[in-house]
Amino acid sequence: MSRKPFFSIVIPFFYRDENSLRQIKRSIRSIRNQTFNDYEIVISTQNKYEKLQKCEAFRCDFIKLIDAKLVQGFIQGNINNAFKFCSGYWIKILFSDDYFYTKNDLENIHKFLKNTNSYWCVSNSIHS
Repeated sequence: MSRKPFFSIVIPFFYRDENSLRQIKRSIRSIRNQTFNDYEIVISTQNKYEKLQKCEAFRCDFIKLIDAKLVQGFIQGNINNAFKFCSGYWIKILFSDDYFYTKNDLENIHKFLKNTNSYWCVSNSIHS
């Protein structure tokens, strides 16, 4: 990506089974369906990197797929690893089993950040 996106959307991932793969695909679909599209997606996976590389859902210009198999520990290490690859002005963490509920969610977060002098923001997402 040649320009700096507004959001880097970080998705830490650990493959457990085919259901976990379906969940992250749903998460990515919910991002792609957003009306606001100035973002990149950074997926840091602690396992099954090669499997994800072959998956069509992860192959596009605005998705960075990061192999984090050497990251020790739990999800915190995986999130911190993903941060190293973010280039956006703001970072939004979206766990692999979460998703945006409406197509305007990212736009609403963007509007809030633009209309306030906030240095950080906490938002929620649907968890299944």
